[in-house]
Parts: sequence; structure tokens; C-alpha cells
Amino acid sequence: IPVGFKLSEQNPNKYTNGSNNLFFHVEAKEHGFKKVQYFQANKGWIYLIPLRDGRLLTAYGDVPPKLASKMIQSIN
Repeated sequence: IPVGFKLSEQNPNKYTNGSNNLFFHVEAKEHGFKKVQYFQANKGWIYLIPLRDGRLLTAYGDVPPKLASKMIQSIN
């Protein structure tokens, strides 16, 4: 769980800190990503986070990079 966020009772893929929301999805296949990439999409952000075992964690929501960097560091 990202620091300062808690799991949503309504959606097991959603985490919130009250003002920001994040959704997570882990890809089962390896995609070859070696470093974190992120993109702005409409009013939100998409983060592609490679995991140590080769899988890819996709995080998306309205969390800007400055706040997300703490989350990403805690994952890797």
C-alpha cells in the first residue's frame, strides 16, 4: 500500500488518500521495461513500474509525479 493511502472498501484495486486516487494492475508477462516511465493522460497520470521479477506494475490515477515518486521508491 502506498504511504498515506488506504485500500478502498468498494474496489480492491483502488487506493485513496482522501483527495487522490490510484488504481493498480500487475501484468503477468514480462515486457522488458527497465526503468519507470510515466505519462499524463487527460487529468490523470499513468505510471509503468518494472518489478524486480520482470513483471510490470501499472498505476494510474490523479496522483502527480511529485507525490508518486515516494510510492515508486517504496515499491522498488
